[in-house]
Amino acid sequence: MDSSANNTNLPRILLVDDETAIRRFLKTVLASGEFRVHEAENGSLALAAAAANRPDLILLDLGLPDMDGVEVIKRLREWSKVPIIVLSVREREDDKVRALDAGGEVQLTPTEYDLLRLLATHAGRVLTHRQILGRIWGAAYLEQPHVLRVNISNLRHKIEKDSSRPRYILTEAGVGYRLRADY
Repeated sequence: MDSSANNTNLPRILLVDDETAIRRFLKTVLASGEFRVHEAENGSLALAAAAANRPDLILLDLGLPDMDGVEVIKRLREWSKVPIIVLSVREREDDKVRALDAGGEVQLTPTEYDLLRLLATHAGRVLTHRQILGRIWGAAYLEQPHVLRVNISNLRHKIEKDSSRPRYILTEAGVGYRLRADY
């Protein structure tokens, strides 16, 4: 399902989760951030949607009804290098290791995830240091930009090919950061 069929220039995200409420919520957030969102409720549909739509990013739940998310990752890696971010409530370390070994996206800390989600929901727009600090850490951190710099640096190391020359999370000197929306 395509949330913005009229604009084919938007980055494409494939959202794979068997829970309708989670898909609905994430689709709303991502579509408001100017992404085209395709959905799949199981592994088989995810593989077909990935082949048909060639997404720029896949958000994948590991607990799918027809096959394990790790198996979906393995099958995708046979023909695609699309970045995959694993969304899962699984807490066992070996589940996370298997997903990463299969080719999932690196593990983000909760703060890094919140930071990336904030930037993604405002993709293409500059968020000031104070806006980000207030939303992620709260009012007590508004005057501590070093906290933000460290977390942006850590996030860039995880998602950028060359963190010294970022392509996705851009610095707006003296102002803040922006997630590039035209990649």
